[in-house]
Formats: sequence, C-alpha cells, structure tokens
Amino acid sequence: MRKILLVDCQREFMQDLEMAYTIEISMDYSLRCLSSAANLDQIVSSYNPDLIVLSYEIMQSRDSWNFGKIPVAYFGKNEDELEKGSLYQIPSIGICSDSKSTLENLKKEPYRVSQKHIKKKPVEKPEIEKKAERTKQIDPVPPKKIVPDIEEIEEMDEPEIIEERQIKTGNNKAVSRSSKGFEQKDPGKNDFDVLPGLENDLEDLYYSAPDYNFSDVVSSDSKTSAKKEDYIEKKFQEDRAPKKSGTKVVTVYSAKGGVGKTTIASELAVYLSLVNLGRRKLRVCIVDYNIDFGDVRATLNMDSRGMNLTAWASEIKELMERGYRPNEIHYSKEEIEGWLRKDERSGLYVLPAPISNEDSMDISSEALDIILRNLVDNGGFDVIVCDTGNNTRDSTVTALRYADVILLLMTQNVNTAICDKSFMATMEMLDFDLSHTRLVINNIMPQKVTGMSVEEIEEYFPFECIAKIRFNADVIKATNIGEPLAFQPDHPFTRQMRNIVAFVLDDDSFREEEPEKKSLFGRLFKKKGAK
Repeated sequence: MRKILLVDCQREFMQDLEMAYTIEISMDYSLRCLSSAANLDQIVSSYNPDLIVLSYEIMQSRDSWNFGKIPVAYFGKNEDELEKGSLYQIPSIGICSDSKSTLENLKKEPYRVSQKHIKKKPVEKPEIEKKAERTKQIDPVPPKKIVPDIEEIEEMDEPEIIEERQIKTGNNKAVSRSSKGFEQKDPGKNDFDVLPGLENDLEDLYYSAPDYNFSDVVSSDSKTSAKKEDYIEKKFQEDRAPKKSGTKVVTVYSAKGGVGKTTIASELAVYLSLVNLGRRKLRVCIVDYNIDFGDVRATLNMDSRGMNLTAWASEIKELMERGYRPNEIHYSKEEIEGWLRKDERSGLYVLPAPISNEDSMDISSEALDIILRNLVDNGGFDVIVCDTGNNTRDSTVTALRYADVILLLMTQNVNTAICDKSFMATMEMLDFDLSHTRLVINNIMPQKVTGMSVEEIEEYFPFECIAKIRFNADVIKATNIGEPLAFQPDHPFTRQMRNIVAFVLDDDSFREEEPEKKSLFGRLFKKKGAK
C-alpha cells in the first residue's frame, strides 16, 4: 500500500482529515498527517513515505523541498493558493478545501498547474532565501573564547578575567558574560553587525558555552584545584539530575505482570483529564514507558497509525549524532504537542509506546530521559502519568526516577508480593528513595477465594495503602473495547479510583467513603427501616 505523508499547519484541518480517513474504508493508500514541518526531515527518514504532500502555507516556509527520490506535491485551499503555489515548480494534487476533497485528490497522480492565466512577472524569492543571501555578505568576527577549558582552570594561580561579550536579549538590553557572572549593561554595539531578525540565529551559531558561573571557581582567594574539580563535578551532576517543576509525575509500577498497571494508569489519566482546576481543565499526559509491549494505545482505543515514542526518539538520536549533548536538547510546548496524540473526548495527551518490540530496541536511555525531562519541564502539564513494564529496563527506571508518586500495584497473590518485595530490595541497594511510594491493591476478591487477605498485604509492605479496588468484570470489558470507565463517574470502579485521584491532587473532596462493614449478627438482626 502506498504511504502518503501530508503536512499542514492548521491542526483542526489535520484532525478532521485523520477522522475522515479512519472512517473511510475504501482507501488504497496509508495516510499520516503532520501539523508542523519542524521535524519533517527526521520523520520522513523514519516513515519513508512514497509521496509527501504539503499545503501552500507549509510550502512557503522553505525555498526548496528535496527528499531524494521521494516525490513532493502541494495543495491549495482555494484557487488563489493553487495559482501562487505553481511558482514553486512543484506538482499539485489540486484544491483541497475540506477533508473529503483532500482524500479524493490524494488518489490522483500529482500534476503541473497551468500558468497561462497568471500574469508574467519576476518570481520573487521567498523571504528565507533573501535572508540567506544577506547573511552571506556578513563577514562576522570569530567568537571570542569565553569559558576556559577545565585543564586551564586547574592551572590558574591568580584570578583570570574572562573576556566579556554582549548578548542581546528580548527586551533589547545587553547581558554580559564575564568572570563576575551575569550583569545588566546598557545596550551597545555588538562585535559584528547583525541584520534585524537574525540575532538569535547567529547567537546560537557562535555562542555555545555552558551557563556556568566560574566566579565561584576563580577568586582572589586562589582556591585549590581540588575545590575547582569538586565544583565542576557538582555542576555536571546538577545537569544530569531531574529538574522539578509544577508538574506532578505519577508512575504506576509492579514487578509482576497481569496486575492491571495499564488499566489503572489509563483510567487515572482519563479521570484527571476530565477534572476542572478552578475555571480550566487539568492538563494531563500519559506516557507509555512499557516500551517493549506497551498497550496504552489499545486501552484508549487509539489507531496504531500516528505519532509514537519511536519517531521522537529517532529525532533525538539524530541530534545527538550531530553533536548535541543531552542537556542541550530542548523542545517548546508547541513542539512537544506535535509529538503527542490527543484523545478528543477527554482532552488527554498520549505518548504511545513503539508499535513493535523491534522498534524499541533502538531507543537509547538518553532519549528516554530527554523526552520525559522535556515533558516535565516544558510541556505545561499539571500531571504526567507513566505506565511501565514489569522490569527494570531504562524506560522503567527513568519513569521511577522522575516520579513524585510511585503507585506500587498489588493483588492478592503471593508471587506478586514476593516480586515486589524483591524489587524494593534491589532499589534500596541502589540507594533509591522509595519514601514517595504508595500501595494500591487491585482486583480484590474474598479471602476464601484467594487464600490471602487484604490486611496481610498491607502488613507485608511498609507503604500507606491509598486505594482498595474490588474486582469488577466491567473493567475487563472496558479494556477490551477501549472505553474507559472514567467516563462513567457513578460506576463502582470509578468511585474507588477517586481515592487515587484525591491523593494525587491532595484534595479530600474526591475521596470515596469506605462502606461500613457489618457483622453477621448485625446483618441478621438489622432493624426494619434502618439503612
């Protein structure tokens, strides 16, 4: 089947197109939609489409489009866009004003748009090309050395003044990087003249020194090299450590499979995404870090086509191969949303696991850390829920390391208890802090059926039990059809999930009261009319 990659910056149009494609069963091609061309080269490399189709708006963002042997075409939303697009000498699929016409046009072979009715006029070069030509005329001064090498720092006996260089900021003030740290200065002339609009681009090109304040290293007191080394090592350790933000990370884990991790994680994420925080809904994301056999996608009834962890990790791999360090790879909120999928009913953002186990083998631990760090620091989420595998792979350890809350899932099963106890021992050997772990007992059944009581499980583990969820056959059905019970707020399972929600949000108003237990004699001799 022919694979087509379509790119348009209008997100609503892309969503309508994806929905129409999903419903239509007579298509003889596979369609993937993107709402941004920011990472198009990397996605093309991993997806390897047979045809790339660009909207007129997207086509204007570059002066040329070349993906080797992969053909490129464009479409216009109206006659005017179709005519203007012909100047780029790229074939077209025609006018695509809505999802239906787009799907029909994608069946056709691209064609050259006739220019017979277009007034002959010089082809104006795109603005990006103009900027490139003007930039070539600039003979910039090579960047000055700002930060000494570590070996040079060790050899310093006397304080050394690090040459200053002014960097323009967004408020048109200048910031000076010097041995005295960052200081505000009046705007002044830069080392080289820069055309308006290109300051940031050239700044990124010529300045790449880390933002370390070496005034603590080089001082008049002539600190010893040992102290300097300790300082540098401390700074590197800070770079590697997870950063905390206003986002709460909840990681669901069990060392034993089949206990309901994915179900609990998905139901919790959907429930939270439906909650109002003041006058707005909570912004929630679920990350499937069971990268070998993750099935959050199926639990939420999402199509296998679409964005997943593999594509994002592939771009990060390429960036690191080009020389970027992990702490230099940052994404904006908008860019992050481009790597995620969204459940329209709940508003939940989803990062699915790779489609196959084979796809997961090439995902590095660095990529896993970069992705989760960016989601936490730059995603703008209130809560991130991480599903994990019953293992200690890099993906699972990363999710546990970033967790503000670890939900240790248990059932009335001796083997599960032993596995989770072994997991605890392993993490304690690694000096991993488990103090933020809480117990959730799932699929509770009568003791005469399981041979183990809930009380015995609570006594076996040193963690507070925040939720006890009874077995309910409806959960199995909901999982199989991809219809979370969180959409049914009065369902017994959903009411029991409220206790986890109450703990995560630190809001007792969500808490579900435990039903009062009555003795055998109390049930036999209950007074008439008593509730």
